[in-house]
Amino acid sequence: MAASSVISGFRFEAYKVDFITYRMKNTVAMLSSPGTPEHTSWNLQFAFRQPSYMNKARKYAVGMNVKLSLIPDPPEAADVDKDFLLQVELGIGGLFSVEEDRLTKEVEEELVRVHAPAILFPYVRSTLTSLLSNAGFGSFILPLLNIQEMAKQTPVPLEIRVVE
Repeated sequence: MAASSVISGFRFEAYKVDFITYRMKNTVAMLSSPGTPEHTSWNLQFAFRQPSYMNKARKYAVGMNVKLSLIPDPPEAADVDKDFLLQVELGIGGLFSVEEDRLTKEVEEELVRVHAPAILFPYVRSTLTSLLSNAGFGSFILPLLNIQEMAKQTPVPLEIRVVE
């Protein structure tokens, strides 16, 4: 196979799931229910981490935290942090390299708010699906998210920390 003439100036290098917290209410109803209990809803919260740029290595470190909660219906009446039946918190970080020096502010903003999270999110989905399946909740597949729309809804710009 011939080498491609297209060289990417932005490359996904690696990722790591850096924390998982799993909590379930230990009740007979939860233990005896096959799969996901009836009359419950899933609540998903998503937060960007402060990204970093490493000058010497020419790499960006980008991450996100995800909180998935199973709450009793109706979801509007539930306090996600108190009324959850099951809660999983997960953090993931990714490393992305660039060919040249630091990117322009506009390109950098798009990279850390849209492209990097969109690349990392399938790993979050896979980890959560596997964890919940192995924990006895059957086939759970986290729905696809519109990362670009979520980035638009994040009002403050993400300040990129520069590391020498």
